Amino acid sequence: IFLAVFPFVCAIFGMLYTPSFLLDGAQAQLCAIILAFLCYLFCGADPSFKAMWDVAPFKAIMVIDPLRWTYGYLITEDVKRQSRFLREASVPEFEKRGYYFDRTDFMPDTSWNSGFVGDVWPIWLVALCYHILALAALVLLQWWRLGGKQQFKKLVQKVWCCSKKKTSNGNGTTDGNGHSDSDSDSDNAGSLRKISSSGKDLAAQSSVPRPAEQQWRYSPHDDRYQSGSDSD
Repeated sequence: IFLAVFPFVCAIFGMLYTPSFLLDGAQAQLCAIILAFLCYLFCGADPSFKAMWDVAPFKAIMVIDPLRWTYGYLITEDVKRQSRFLREASVPEFEKRGYYFDRTDFMPDTSWNSGFVGDVWPIWLVALCYHILALAALVLLQWWRLGGKQQFKKLVQKVWCCSKKKTSNGNGTTDGNGHSDSDSDSDNAGSLRKISSSGKDLAAQSSVPRPAEQQWRYSPHDDRYQSGSDSD
């Protein structure tokens, strides 16, 4: 019993630890009650293992149910210790519920399609998976509280902008040289902006007043150069 109960307690601890820090107190208790009921429902006792195992979605739930592996292991160890006469007498009842026997010596069949479980390693494996899940959830929660929310929003915005750019580029048609309409429109807009800026520069230069042109001539009455207009 200890070999089965100890890994079962470890698995249940990992399963219930995750909602304990993700939810509030009352919500975590309610979640624990629901999980306990689901574990009992899919353990293979009532409803029977055969009725639950034949449904594909229920089969996936039974694989991650630690109570299913613990219950199957305890029944297997109990049946192994019975006499051959008792095992042969209980074969019809067990097989009707999905617990099959090997017909050579009437020992429990521990294959996946049978409710019998021959070892405790599946319980340890389920416990390890639940502990890894709890650790990952705890790390993500701390990252979310320490600024991960803003980083996630920025990542979503970047992805959204990239998708919008791709869709806008994909809507444009291409010519024979591989240039799209959007590329030609952007080139035309850039050339128009250049032309308008050059026109503004020319207008600004023309509006600046220039000094009157002057020329220098030699005056015979004075040895210095004197300035005068062209009319002189």
